[in-house]
Amino acid sequence: MIQKKQSLLGMLCFILLVALCGCTSNEPTTGSLIGTWTFQTEAGLWVFSTMTLNEDGSCDFSGVEGTWEQDGDHLILSTSFFGTMTYTYEFSDNGNHLTMTNIDTDEVWECVRS
Repeated sequence: MIQKKQSLLGMLCFILLVALCGCTSNEPTTGSLIGTWTFQTEAGLWVFSTMTLNEDGSCDFSGVEGTWEQDGDHLILSTSFFGTMTYTYEFSDNGNHLTMTNIDTDEVWECVRS
């Protein structure tokens, strides 16, 4: 009788674990920013075609090189040409669409994963 209860308890724990795993978001996490993004909107006065964020913290904006870092829910981009810019960001379309909003100017950049 005790073995049946242990088996039943084990099975219930397994089912609960599987059910809880299904509750996680399909949206990418921190590492999902890494890669090349194609801009869908004009970025201020400059029209960029791509932004590449590399694992080593380097980045490239259509030939303008710089660095990037993630601080909580903020993306911080730095170049010698533009200085430092901080954005909030949000993913959609299973991580294939990125919306970035400049925290100082409220300027919005829409990007898709390339």
